[in-house]
Amino acid sequence: MWPYKSSALHWLRQLRMRVRVPAFTSIGFEEWSKQPQVVLERALCSLGMPGLAVRSDRFNEDCGHAGSYLSLLDIDARDESAVANAIDRVFASYGNAAAADRVLLQRYVASAEVIGVAASRALPYGQPYQVISWTPGSIAGLVTGALSGCFTCYDYTAANMPRVPGPWARMLSQLRECLDQVRDASGHEVEIEWLWLRHRLYVVQVRELRVLVDPIEDLRFRMTLKRAQRQLRTVFPGSDSDEILGLMPDWNPAELLGAHPRPFALSLFQALISTRTYRAARAELGYKTTEGGLLKCIAGRPYVRVSRSLASLLPAELAATDVAALVSAQLERLRSQPQHHDKIEFEIATSSYEFGRSWRARYPQLECALFDRLERALLLQAPRIFDLDGLHQEHERARFALLGHLPWPDVDDALAQWPRVLKILRRRHAQSFARSARRCFAYEALLRSAVEWDALGVTELQSMRTAAATLTQTLSDGRGEAQRWRDAMRPGTFEISNPRYGAWTTPFSSVGASSDRRPAHEVTARSRAALDRLCRAHKFCGGADSLLRGFELAHQARDWGKLALAVELSQGLERLVAMAQSFGVDRESLSWLRLVNIQQSHMPSWHQIAAAALVQYRADSMLRLPLLASRDTRLEQVIIVPGQPVYLGRGRLLAPVVKIDARSTPGSLASDCVVVLETCEPGFDWVFMRRPAAIVTAFGGPNAHVALRAHEVDCPALLGVGPEATARIVESAAIEIDFDQGWWRSSAMPAVAVPA
Repeated sequence: MWPYKSSALHWLRQLRMRVRVPAFTSIGFEEWSKQPQVVLERALCSLGMPGLAVRSDRFNEDCGHAGSYLSLLDIDARDESAVANAIDRVFASYGNAAAADRVLLQRYVASAEVIGVAASRALPYGQPYQVISWTPGSIAGLVTGALSGCFTCYDYTAANMPRVPGPWARMLSQLRECLDQVRDASGHEVEIEWLWLRHRLYVVQVRELRVLVDPIEDLRFRMTLKRAQRQLRTVFPGSDSDEILGLMPDWNPAELLGAHPRPFALSLFQALISTRTYRAARAELGYKTTEGGLLKCIAGRPYVRVSRSLASLLPAELAATDVAALVSAQLERLRSQPQHHDKIEFEIATSSYEFGRSWRARYPQLECALFDRLERALLLQAPRIFDLDGLHQEHERARFALLGHLPWPDVDDALAQWPRVLKILRRRHAQSFARSARRCFAYEALLRSAVEWDALGVTELQSMRTAAATLTQTLSDGRGEAQRWRDAMRPGTFEISNPRYGAWTTPFSSVGASSDRRPAHEVTARSRAALDRLCRAHKFCGGADSLLRGFELAHQARDWGKLALAVELSQGLERLVAMAQSFGVDRESLSWLRLVNIQQSHMPSWHQIAAAALVQYRADSMLRLPLLASRDTRLEQVIIVPGQPVYLGRGRLLAPVVKIDARSTPGSLASDCVVVLETCEPGFDWVFMRRPAAIVTAFGGPNAHVALRAHEVDCPALLGVGPEATARIVESAAIEIDFDQGWWRSSAMPAVAVPA
């Protein structure tokens, strides 16, 4: 509709809406090439001083090239050479600029309170959401692209929902009104880039959204949304229910499975982990016994029941009334600080003994007597968790398990034998790994609290993490059994549709890992003495040597236990694929079944079940669901709050972005790229062997699987940016990350130097 950005802004000005359009002018490539000084003086005279934004304005740029070219912001208009250089750089970013191409000069709106992008439909499929993304303030004047601290609101346009209360109410109201007016006036779905300053809305760009609007699809969307809302209501039957659902609070299902896993992977995870194993393993370590499964499925998403999770992380010795009071306070903290949804262990829960007694500072509203009882219970429980002999046994059990095989049935055996062996896998491998993982989290929390007491340095703890893990080196260098383990793994431990790495045409051994081995880390004598004093002061079992050895063993037991589970499960999934193929059913169809369907009596209807599940999955995938949900959540209006990313690294980098998913191979990843991981689990460990510039994930905290791998190979990582930001990063050519100052932003031109 608009051949140039500048023509869209001219059109917008004529509408005489109550939004402001900063002064602008456009410079053609042909006239700039012939008379640059004359053109520059005329442009600067019309725009005034002092700041300018120099943007791309290429002919038909929005037809598939939006965001592909350079934009330079906050250029000092008093420096003509700087403005001319910016114009030249923007033209150069086109490659071969044509006579019809232009560059847009806009008056720069300084000190914007909020910056963002808004669209009248959701991309890429055109769902009937108004989508508004914003971030408070700005970094180097950036307006567009993914930013740290970005909020996103999905507002179902047909719902007539009440406006969002709070500090954003007036801004969101004006944006919705603006989107409606621009869409109605143009006759097209639109996207705008905007600024908010002194309660006024400034529009700096308008472009047409090329999406197909289908009334029938909109009706299906409405029906799917209502179905998901009904599912959500079933979790909160009472009006006084204070339950919270989350995608990441415990066992990180969104990180392990993906935010929207296929039915087989989800049901397999439930059978192996979230129905019995999580509570059985914790009960063995002295935690409270809870009833029922950990997950609730809403529109195909694996939501964790947070209250059940928090209760299962408290000592068994606590009275029921104390458990109820603690869980209630923890839920309230999570409601007020939703950015901690994927860091429950270290910011919300009280899951093991800590030197710092941080639970008292987190919940000052609770009575001191309750904290005294909690501390006594945690100290009584500590010998079972911080048990060196138990950790050593878990470690050796996992390594021994990798040398053998479970009795998975042969292709000609009865189908009923496969679920029976799966139960053996759950008892022998999954439950053992669950205990190791719980102990690893406990040691991590304990030594982090020692850092707060200045008994251990931050760099010392990081070096201990690096030295503790060994699996990446083992898998990259190993022969014989290690090669078998590598070949047995798959991208997505629970996803049966993905073939094993042994089926790769590019051999796993060719991924080029470094052979440098990291020496064991030695803690200073000062830190050992401080740890000993800390243990004595808190009447904690063991001393510095016990803590340090336990920390190392816990990480190794967790790693080897996870590998044993992943390898053995992968063997079982391949056996099930072979059995199904003998009946004419491929692995793709199997992925759309649920575990309960893997029965001889259900086999004639497998294809119909799979087809129906695929249709429902596609419909559910159109929905945008919150990271946390409660009784009052309305799915017609979802606000995704920014996470609190974990920055592992130092300095600043700018590098191209590559997304790695289940279809990626080592040949698709260059060593100088920033890798965006779809999920974070053992099936993607090969990525670290390619020595990427950095790793970026949507979810994950300081003790996530990907964090341990990043520590082990000394790879910078940006963890837990959130799903909305991840989607924007993937669309970008590059990303810039400042690990020291704690911010990141997308970039269109990785080859252009970033000014200091």
